[in-house]
Amino acid sequence: MSGGVSEASGARQGANARGPGIPAHSEGPRYQGVDNLEIMEAAHRYRAFLVGSVTDVVGPPEQAGRLLDFGSGTGTIARPLRELGYNVVCLEPDPALRSLLTNDGFETSSSLDDHEPESIDAVYSMNVLEHIDDDAGTMATLHAVTRIGGRLVLYVPALQSLFSAMDRKVQHLRRYRRRPLEQLVTDAGYRVDRCRYVDVLGVPAVLAYKAFGNKRGDLNRGSVATYDRIGFPVSRAVDRITGRALGKNLLLLATRP
Repeated sequence: MSGGVSEASGARQGANARGPGIPAHSEGPRYQGVDNLEIMEAAHRYRAFLVGSVTDVVGPPEQAGRLLDFGSGTGTIARPLRELGYNVVCLEPDPALRSLLTNDGFETSSSLDDHEPESIDAVYSMNVLEHIDDDAGTMATLHAVTRIGGRLVLYVPALQSLFSAMDRKVQHLRRYRRRPLEQLVTDAGYRVDRCRYVDVLGVPAVLAYKAFGNKRGDLNRGSVATYDRIGFPVSRAVDRITGRALGKNLLLLATRP
């Protein structure tokens, strides 16, 4: 069982990162779920959905300005955005992953403290916030570096009842519900434009993974690829009906007023 299309994809921060802005350290926090990130490279439709979630909000590259990938991981989302012509800055606290991104030609940073106030036109963060102890403080710092009128695209795992061995392996601290997530973002100073559950078929997939999957939290590349090819497109179609109530993830769009 793959647990649907895993939340170990896209971008993430180490769970041992502390406080708003994930302060940089000499060695930096190390992420333990890199093997799952690599397996998620097989989820092509899922990755295209996440990339499209950003481009739909920020508009064409010539209008989008400076994008901050908050918790870039291996660059799963940053690379296709750059290929489309977007100016992406990668924030990644893990020193090995950050070095990989730097060597690939990205402008990188290890902390929000590296960015001036109102210096970013749009922030996107995919499967990251659930790793951070002080998610409220981090949201407030993200708000501070976003320019007035700038956008936020936030994607997180949903529903604490789905917490599994995979969550523990990749160092998730929590999963979110829609109303509390909206309140968290609003309290940071953003205006929430939209927040919906995503990947409703991933819910029974994760429940099956919890019941019958391995206890180490590992993913199976073949299962991930199969769900991505068959299950995820169907799930996205059903999300149009269930998005207000149920799904494996939450997608939130917001603006700094």
